[in-house]
Amino acid sequence: MIRAGKEHDGGTPLHFSIAADNYKCFLALLSAGVDAKAAAKSGLTPLQMLLGRLARWNSWNAYSAQDRKAAEEGVLAIAQLMRAGAKLGACPLHLVAENASDSNLATKLIHALLEVGADPLETNASGELAISVAARNRNDAGKAVLLVLVSAVAELCEKEKKEREAEKQKQEAAQTCIICNDAPRTHAFLPCGHFAFCEACAEASAAKCPVCRKKPRSTQTIHLS
Repeated sequence: MIRAGKEHDGGTPLHFSIAADNYKCFLALLSAGVDAKAAAKSGLTPLQMLLGRLARWNSWNAYSAQDRKAAEEGVLAIAQLMRAGAKLGACPLHLVAENASDSNLATKLIHALLEVGADPLETNASGELAISVAARNRNDAGKAVLLVLVSAVAELCEKEKKEREAEKQKQEAAQTCIICNDAPRTHAFLPCGHFAFCEACAEASAAKCPVCRKKPRSTQTIHLS
């Protein structure tokens, strides 16, 4: 079956192991080299099937502790799938947010997806964020997922803000005199071409370029826009 790759209906051994909630078998199949990206005839990939099945898992049903352990093993299998070459595909966070039934398991799914690179700012075909989808899921699991996603978006926005500030500081540093670190760069030495000095520092360093230690022949005034 592993050599064949798929059954007549397009399901792979990974699909069958997920349907049986047998995640030890699932991980063994990945280790054996089963294609982690192969989709069934319906187009459903193992990762999409895994997410949909786990998102709908509900602890209020008559599940045993062994069933919960199997479900949590399924969450851990997400990282294994990604390492085996699976792709996140479109909107995995939306899939969990829409179908979340168990708060504990759904939040673990969201965290697992975020850890492997799912984007909380990705929009679906309707232009919606996963946050919007979670907000429509009125049960406790939807609320729990919403809190995780809001936190993830806030962290991402804060990270982008810090990156913009760092880039701004870098650009400002690139336009500041390297000697006094205060006035803007306005002068370059020729012929070496080092553009790194304000007018006062260029005059004070006219005997030798502080960058290359060569004697400049002249200075050139340059005004940055």
